[in-house]
Amino acid sequence: MKYPLLVLAHLVCGVAVFTACDAPAEGEGEGEGEGEGEGEGEGEGEGEGEGEGEGEGEGEGEPTQGCGRVLDADEVTGDFVRRSIDVDGITREASIRLPAGYDEATPYPLVFEFHGDQDCEERAGNTCVVARVAPTNDVVGLASQLGNEAVIISIDGENLNRFSPDFSWDTVSAPANNPDILAVRAFRAALNDDYCVDASRTFAAGFSGGGFFTNTLACYGEPLTAIAVFEGGFEDGTFGSTDNIVDFGDCVAPPMSALIVHDQRDPAVPFSYADEAVDFWTGNTGCADQPVLEASLLDTDCVDFVTCRDDVDLVRCTTDTGRHEVWAARGSTVTAAFFRLAF
Repeated sequence: MKYPLLVLAHLVCGVAVFTACDAPAEGEGEGEGEGEGEGEGEGEGEGEGEGEGEGEGEGEGEPTQGCGRVLDADEVTGDFVRRSIDVDGITREASIRLPAGYDEATPYPLVFEFHGDQDCEERAGNTCVVARVAPTNDVVGLASQLGNEAVIISIDGENLNRFSPDFSWDTVSAPANNPDILAVRAFRAALNDDYCVDASRTFAAGFSGGGFFTNTLACYGEPLTAIAVFEGGFEDGTFGSTDNIVDFGDCVAPPMSALIVHDQRDPAVPFSYADEAVDFWTGNTGCADQPVLEASLLDTDCVDFVTCRDDVDLVRCTTDTGRHEVWAARGSTVTAAFFRLAF
């Protein structure tokens, strides 16, 4: 794990938690989650935690075409704004947040957030007509932590009903046939055209069904710098349909940094899904067959895999709340600190 020297100096001074000299950004709120039947539930979290990190700037990055374009007078910064885009004849929607004080000459990291699956309130056959819980902006709570440092986008799942009317994301299909991956690509292209983004720094964080989708997105080789998965895994046929399985032989993910967070008593998505995800990312990041684990500076509930490639980080955090949620009060700050390692 590549921690900033400033933080290491705090360790020498005897501080036991992961902090930096500057006062950390604070977020407020609680996480709450629910999972029904075999669906992967919905929940969200935001707030204070022990993690704080700083980037290790790498060159000038890859500025996109939108760099240099001055925002129109009515374009909003510092808050989420809804945006629609047509993807193969389907209107897809997302909430997009530009940093407060947005500078058209500064290439910003791009952060995707993917919400959990939506339970269905009204159905027409196998089609979900009305979702019981509306998709949530900023499900991982990163706006409170990275709001001035990154462009953040929360895409709405389409409730494709491919396997069950309770699922929001296609967490199996290959990119060419996966409407959710195509939506990610379309929104990424639109943001690159309209805003100053660093194409070499793209991150994804997902909860529950959105966490499964984050793993799928990375598995199929979408250009990502790092991911964070809360209460998710890889589809193995348990949820929805026995055909709902990710074939690891189809994964072409390059080595990338991964943060895996799971509650050991999660009532909706069993803890074994985290084990499988860690096994996959351990192999992906070139860790030793029996990797060495060390207590992480990100949080006392986390461990670092320290015998992996030098250019990637693998961290596992295990909670014990008995809830299906985005690690209330700590998930947002730990994720932000983890992503900042590659900022």
